[in-house]
Amino acid sequence: MRFRNREHRPKPEPLYIRMRPRDDFRQIDHNAIHSIAQALSVYGSSRGGEMAAITAFREEVRDWLNEHCPDGARAGGSDGTGDAMQRWRDALVERGWTVPTWPKDYGGGGLDRAQARVLAEELGRIRARPAIMGGMGTGMLGPTLLEYGTEEQKKRHLIPISRGETRWCQGYSAV
Repeated sequence: MRFRNREHRPKPEPLYIRMRPRDDFRQIDHNAIHSIAQALSVYGSSRGGEMAAITAFREEVRDWLNEHCPDGARAGGSDGTGDAMQRWRDALVERGWTVPTWPKDYGGGGLDRAQARVLAEELGRIRARPAIMGGMGTGMLGPTLLEYGTEEQKKRHLIPISRGETRWCQGYSAV
C-alpha cells in the first residue's frame, strides 16, 4: 500500500536496546536482545526462530571460548606466545573456526554469516588474539579456490591454509 504524503504513513515503533559499558567498548545488553526475540515471535515473525537460534549459538560459543581460550591467548594475557597460542590455534583448527565460513570439508567451520558475526563478536568480547594471521591465504586465495578451484586444488590447498600450515602472498611486477 502506497501513501501519497508522509502524514498518512504509519510510523513504526522504535526498538530500544539498552547499552552498558564494558572495558573500552560498548556491548549490547543480551536481555534486551532476548526481549526483542520474544517480541518478534509473539507477532508471528519468522525471524523469531532465527533470533532464538542465534542466541543459542552465542551461548554455545561463549561456553566453548571460556573452556578453550587460555589466558595467554587474550590481549593483556600473561603469555601471548608459545604454548598458550599453540593450544589456542589447535582448538580453533579442530573446531574449524580459523576460517569459520568455509565448508567443513575444507577445514572450515561451516558457519553462516550470522553465526560468523556472533563468533567474531564473542572473540572480540574476550579480546582473543587471532590464531592465524589472515593474509592472502584466508583472504584471497582461499575464497577464490572455493569459488573456482577444482576439487583437487581445494583438497590440496585449503586445508593447510585453514590450519595455518601454509602461507600465501601475492607479488607484483612492473614488467
